[in-house]
Amino acid sequence: MIFCHRIYSRVLTPILLMTAKDQIEDKVAGFGNGADDYLVKPFHLQELVLRINALHERGKLQAKCLQVGQLSFDLRTLKVSYAQQTAIQLTATHARILEMLMRAMPAYVPYQAMAEALFPDKVLGIKTLRTHVYSLRKLLLNAYDISMIQTLPNSGYIMSNID
Repeated sequence: MIFCHRIYSRVLTPILLMTAKDQIEDKVAGFGNGADDYLVKPFHLQELVLRINALHERGKLQAKCLQVGQLSFDLRTLKVSYAQQTAIQLTATHARILEMLMRAMPAYVPYQAMAEALFPDKVLGIKTLRTHVYSLRKLLLNAYDISMIQTLPNSGYIMSNID
């Protein structure tokens, strides 16, 4: 259950618990730790497929907002908020950087991969990318008084301090 809780607090992926534990206390613990569905063994394969499809469809509706820790990012409005504080508006470039970092969490995003994703038709150096990341970092720091983007020297960027 601890593993389920850790996943739930970091990603949007639906969690389906498949277990032989059929007591109500087990189900309460499962849902309480972030499970989206609970399937007791033995079960029919067709039921598993139906539940996976239902979770997938529900996920499509929720995919308009990224949530990592206390950081929430609305992909439709390009507004980000932290710990229920006032949302701030991002530029398109800042939004793409934040989205990449949040989707990669807990992994880092290499400099080169981020630069190629942001500027596919342009030959812009790492310095241009650093400028954009610096301004996003400063914007988030000024708004929420916390440094959320960490530089990994000679590697890339990673989200931090957002729990």
